[in-house]
Amino acid sequence: MKPLTLVGVGLSALTIISMSAIGVNAYNAAISIGPKPVDTSKDYTVVATVPEISFNVNDAVEDVLKDIAEYDRQRNCLAENIYHEAMGESELGQRAVAYSTINRTNDPRYADNICDVVHQAVLDKKGNPVRNKCQYSWYCDGKSDKIEDEEAYARALAVATIVINTYGNSFDPTMGATMYHTDEVKPKWRKSFSKTTEIENHIFYKVEG
Repeated sequence: MKPLTLVGVGLSALTIISMSAIGVNAYNAAISIGPKPVDTSKDYTVVATVPEISFNVNDAVEDVLKDIAEYDRQRNCLAENIYHEAMGESELGQRAVAYSTINRTNDPRYADNICDVVHQAVLDKKGNPVRNKCQYSWYCDGKSDKIEDEEAYARALAVATIVINTYGNSFDPTMGATMYHTDEVKPKWRKSFSKTTEIENHIFYKVEG
């Protein structure tokens, strides 16, 4: 067969295929080279270039594992906050705390990820949280943060998983709240925010505008 070379612009990796002259004409038309049509009564060998794809499987797997580890870390932080802030509440009450926590990641006044939001605090010169100067009181109230009730934590983790996986595509029971307090206290800061709702033991607020 008579050899015919076709040049693909901006491509690499040489590939040799065999096709009829009719196929050659179609190929030329497809890549807009447009040479003079060849004799359709003959067969030709076509040398064409095709894209070369570079893909490192090890790097891809490593990236996936890193993403999974980070997802678990963020989910565990949220579950821990739910556990300490709303352990005795229903699923709705726990979902409300979870939504309020994640809502802060979209507010420039707070950190941009769940773990940093949960652990946000005034720090001393050594970088340790100052007692009773944390966004969530349980984190630096001087008491142990150890998970004592595994069953309660499992429920909190289940709620955290659902909320993280559906956030942005599901109903936020707090209506965008980033702040809350229990119904047993009346902090002064509440007057600077707009109340959104009350859910079980918590009253929720957000910044207007």
